[in-house]
Amino acid sequence: MQHYPVSVDQALLDRTSNLLVTLMAPHVETLLERDGLPHLCHIINGWGNATFHGRRMTEYMTMFLQHGTLGESFILQCDPEGDFHPWQSLAYGVMAGIDPDEPLAVGTTTLRNLAKTSRFLNTNDGHELGHLLFALAFLDPTLKGKSFDLAGNICSGQDLLTKAIDAHHFGSFEVCRKIHLTEGIASISAQVPAFSKHRTTAQGFITGQLDILFVLGTILSEVKSTIQARKLHRSNSLLSSLRESLIIGDFFENHVYYAGHLIELAGFAIAQGYTVTEAHQSAIAFTINEINSVLPLLAPRLSFEDCFLHFGHYRRAITLIRELQINEEQRKKFNLNNLRRYEANFDSPESDSRFLRQVEKSNPPEIDLGLYKLDRSIRQPRPRFLEVVSIYNEMVDVPFKLRGGFDHFRRIIPKHWPRAAHYELLDYGDCLGVEIHLESDCVLPLRIAIQNFTPEISKRLHPIKTSWDSDWYKCRGRLRSIFPDSISSESVAGGLLLLLETTFPTLNSLAKTLSVSSLRASNKHKHIITSNLTKPY
Repeated sequence: MQHYPVSVDQALLDRTSNLLVTLMAPHVETLLERDGLPHLCHIINGWGNATFHGRRMTEYMTMFLQHGTLGESFILQCDPEGDFHPWQSLAYGVMAGIDPDEPLAVGTTTLRNLAKTSRFLNTNDGHELGHLLFALAFLDPTLKGKSFDLAGNICSGQDLLTKAIDAHHFGSFEVCRKIHLTEGIASISAQVPAFSKHRTTAQGFITGQLDILFVLGTILSEVKSTIQARKLHRSNSLLSSLRESLIIGDFFENHVYYAGHLIELAGFAIAQGYTVTEAHQSAIAFTINEINSVLPLLAPRLSFEDCFLHFGHYRRAITLIRELQINEEQRKKFNLNNLRRYEANFDSPESDSRFLRQVEKSNPPEIDLGLYKLDRSIRQPRPRFLEVVSIYNEMVDVPFKLRGGFDHFRRIIPKHWPRAAHYELLDYGDCLGVEIHLESDCVLPLRIAIQNFTPEISKRLHPIKTSWDSDWYKCRGRLRSIFPDSISSESVAGGLLLLLETTFPTLNSLAKTLSVSSLRASNKHKHIITSNLTKPY
């Protein structure tokens, strides 16, 4: 890789990119039903503002918008009802080439506006700032927006960058092993003139990260030579030692995931004028060619839904490299909007069904020789759980149907309610819970009203055990009734309907008078819910 130039096989890259759309298409509906912004933003990262059931991914994103007292929209950060990492959804929207000033859906907000309003981060960890700095570089490069609240610490853009650089030097290797942190530091140093003095530091981080491609490329080379020699994989081999050094194990999707992050970093570095050496570019090309030659054989055998984000990062990376090759001028003036050409249409994905049928009948040497393990199958919901879901959903109209795609719970989130307050059917393995959950400080004003329903629900569902659980979700609380498996599925579904009909009129009238504010709450630095008493931060 350091001495012999390697070029990307563009035809194979295009076929792999299209194949990943075909492989992803059957899983989109289930992933959207999981009802989590981290799942949705990873779809956007890999497949762009894709079309599904005639709607774009940004339309689905509007379900996660919170609304403040003055009508402003924002996304909760480091919160189960919003982004897992600060600004992850904004960063992946930018990476997908979505126009920052284009409404997410008709009459809604934009990525750029969300960057102005979603500034309470709910964390003070510097290693978590990579996605944010990357998105900030493109959504607010003038840094004229309001300051950031890092769990009570008010920070400027310069404060964030200093904190991120310190975390890169001294912090842990969490959040994709600092690759996103490198990406963010490099982007804001390139896009914001006032921070250009940090480009040298960013260049050092980039070069250090990309050196890992030599190790990853050697791993792929060892796989290739082992296949050519038809040798069984040995636990004490060089291949095993190298994998251990990168902590990626034998799972194929881990190799793809690490390669995707590194190549994505390299692509954005090239686009923003950083130096990526010829040796690194050869390592990138070698890695892409080797993975693309194996991926069509192994990916169809994976539980794709369980590791789709690994392949999403990889698809974003290789399409970015493809775009840079198509238009060399982009290296001088990078245009993120050009990445929209790789948006998927899941309503009519390109199909390579003949090839996939051949793969199913083949026995790839990568598996035959023990060179790779493949991801485990997704845990399936219990038949009883699914039966209750089906019976209940037949009893109610669309707004009150159970939502989600996880194997052990489904939720009902009434319109106008903060998402952190919801009804839930929860499978404990030997019994089912019919419950109302509070999962954020912003919905605590509903707690007393819900708790007060405990005696009435207990009486109406007797002898089913009903109780108020004050320890649930960091002491926010929940009301729950536990139905043993000896109780019929029809009775469980009826119990959920009874809970809804008994509590909804009262709770809905309360929820309608409340609005979520992005102002941090008193000295606890939490999101709060008010009756128009606060101003948005």
